[in-house]
Amino acid sequence: MDNIEEFERKKRNLLKNRENALQRVKTAKEKYKKIEMDDTIDKKELRLEIAKKTIQSREYALEQIDNKLEFLRPSSQEDIDYRLKQYDEFSKQVKAEIPDDLHLCFHGCSIYAAKHIIEDGEISSSVDRIGAETSYDVSDQVSVTTKNTIETTVQGYTGLIGNYNLPAGCIFVILPKDENEIKTSKTSMLIGNISFKENPERLYSIITTPENIERVSEWAEKNNIDLSKIHDFEGFIKEIKKQKIQFSEQEIGKATVNIPTIEKNTAQLRQERDEHQIMQEEKKNFKEIE
Repeated sequence: MDNIEEFERKKRNLLKNRENALQRVKTAKEKYKKIEMDDTIDKKELRLEIAKKTIQSREYALEQIDNKLEFLRPSSQEDIDYRLKQYDEFSKQVKAEIPDDLHLCFHGCSIYAAKHIIEDGEISSSVDRIGAETSYDVSDQVSVTTKNTIETTVQGYTGLIGNYNLPAGCIFVILPKDENEIKTSKTSMLIGNISFKENPERLYSIITTPENIERVSEWAEKNNIDLSKIHDFEGFIKEIKKQKIQFSEQEIGKATVNIPTIEKNTAQLRQERDEHQIMQEEKKNFKEIE
């Protein structure tokens, strides 16, 4: 009975937060209109751009609440036990079983983000999708870990612990595009945006909990993703062990070639400095409904 009560309480809190989020979106849009109509304002274009980003950010926050309401359900002890076990053990198993010649990247996300990734057929930077950073990714690049840093993905980005009224998330296992991405996945923990629609071979696996296998498989089937790539955590380790028996380590780890690096130019740096200055002014001059 306790898990039902907790579920109902969290649902009420989310609905209340949704009302606040709607108000914040409304306030941000009103502020944009106010700037748009004021022809005397200094650096109007830049202020409009910042106001637009604020709207995008607040609409994204509202979308996150709606996503949680869609997937919210009572917790179960079986699911909690499984998640805690993987939180403690999975990273060690990955390090023990994945050969050094198999260069894999791991990208963790919530269950609702996984749905969007599968439907869109790509993992892309939050900067490109919503105009704001939600992790440490930058434009045209997504944050990943390798087998040596996978704890960050498992314990920080996959939703295994914390809110057990939401299903755990997924880990997308990616093959790097080239030697450069093998290197950057280890040094900066970033690789370029990945399109499964254009390059299905780069999606190595999707890992999730037993609870999610059916729903993730349904999404994958609708979007032409090979269902044999979907595993629960233990199933993924078994698959790696099976491949090690079937193939040599050299044969199961292959990568491809060539991607440009992007550096910020002087104009971009100047604009970022101006944006920062204006945002500081905005904090002083405007009071918003929180």
